[in-house]
Amino acid sequence: MNTNHNGHTLRNLTNRVMAVIDDAEHARAAVETLERAGVPERELAALSGTEGAREIDAEGTYGGGVKHALRALQGLTVEGHPLRRYEAELASVHLVVDIAVHGRQKRDRVVQILRSHGAHFINAYGQSTIESVAA
Repeated sequence: MNTNHNGHTLRNLTNRVMAVIDDAEHARAAVETLERAGVPERELAALSGTEGAREIDAEGTYGGGVKHALRALQGLTVEGHPLRRYEAELASVHLVVDIAVHGRQKRDRVVQILRSHGAHFINAYGQSTIESVAA
C-alpha cells in the first residue's frame, strides 16, 4: 500500500487516533471501512515506508520551522515516545493509520473499526491528553 495522504497532514497531534496495522490488506480494509463509516478521505491517511516516516517525522527533521519546533517540544514530553514507535513500526514494514477525529463518540467508533482490522498500539490524542487505547 502506498502512503495515502489526500491532503492530510500530521503536524499537530490534537484530535486524532493513530494505530499500527501489520498487514497491508488489513490496513486497506480498515481505511475502506472507515470511509464507509463516514470518515472523510481528507481526515484519513495510511502511512507506509520511508514516506510515512517522513510524514510522522518524530524528530522534526523533514518539516518546516513550525513542525521542527513542535516535534522538538513533543520529544521532551509523553508524545515523543509514540511518534518514535510509529516510525519504528514503519521501518518494520508495518503501516500506521492516522485519523482526525472530533468527539468521543466518533473516536470510539474509529477505535472499534481499527481493532476489528487487527490494529494495535492505538493512541487517541485529545486537546491535552494521550490515551493508549490498545497496546
